[in-house]
Amino acid sequence: MKIRSFFVLEIKAPFKRFYVKLGKCVGDDDKIWTVAMNTESKNTPIVLLHGFGAGSAFWAMNLEELSQDHPVYALDTLGFARSSRPEFAEDPREIEQQFVDFIERWREVMGIEKMVLCGHSFGGYQSSSYAMKY
Repeated sequence: MKIRSFFVLEIKAPFKRFYVKLGKCVGDDDKIWTVAMNTESKNTPIVLLHGFGAGSAFWAMNLEELSQDHPVYALDTLGFARSSRPEFAEDPREIEQQFVDFIERWREVMGIEKMVLCGHSFGGYQSSSYAMKY
């Protein structure tokens, strides 16, 4: 007997998908794939960073609920999914700084003053590294 299981996720709330062009960040012309919901809200935005080997779609089942009262941005981390794939440094400390730099550059380009940064797994590590610096 063959059993198949799948589900279809339907996001009913309006959302936008776009690249945020960072210019020269880690590579020469880095772009971050971004999914955004409820961007007209004046509340503090929630920025979501996925784990290693994933992408912004990791957050799909949470976007509507999280965006009810806040703007929400789910990013494809630099080097993953639809974002640019630059060549990172070889030194682990320098790589960590490159990830922190991409988050800060994305925030600047987006014009976000304050944010709640939420990460899963590797995204949690990136969020913690960013918080320690900023």
